[in-house]
Amino acid sequence: MIRPVHFCLINARSVNNKTQVIKDFVAEHGIDLLAVTETWLQSEIDGFIIRDLCPTGYSFHYGSRSGAARGGGVGLLFRFSFNIKPQSCRKFISFEYIELLLTTVGKTLRIVIVYRPTPSTTYGLTPIFFFDEFSTLLEQYATFPGSLLKVGDFNFMLTPVTLNT
Repeated sequence: MIRPVHFCLINARSVNNKTQVIKDFVAEHGIDLLAVTETWLQSEIDGFIIRDLCPTGYSFHYGSRSGAARGGGVGLLFRFSFNIKPQSCRKFISFEYIELLLTTVGKTLRIVIVYRPTPSTTYGLTPIFFFDEFSTLLEQYATFPGSLLKVGDFNFMLTPVTLNT
């Protein structure tokens, strides 16, 4: 019998001081794949944090924000039993992402985890610029075989609308 995969997405707003909480959450809820946005990891500097973050039998693939800016970063915490391979990614200005392939017998799932920082006209991170870049990213998946799972934190606030009747 095939067992369902338990998938979850969290915005950690820094995993640095939350490793035990995240590990407990994963264990308590039987999470197989945990997508994380805003890891705030700084590449190789945070290797010990990654070791603390992974429960026994898990691994973590991530991409950190390029440059000196604090924040950002995306990752996937997953059970060793999953065959997951990180893919090379293009660089975009208005968002960051990682792409991973999960393969099983005869099936491929492409997982794309996206983090879009809060819009800023100072840095040109307008919604229009994001939509332009994001559509470029999505276009490349139109011809890829297998299934696609796109998740993330897109930092869009919905403004309540009042209808006059």
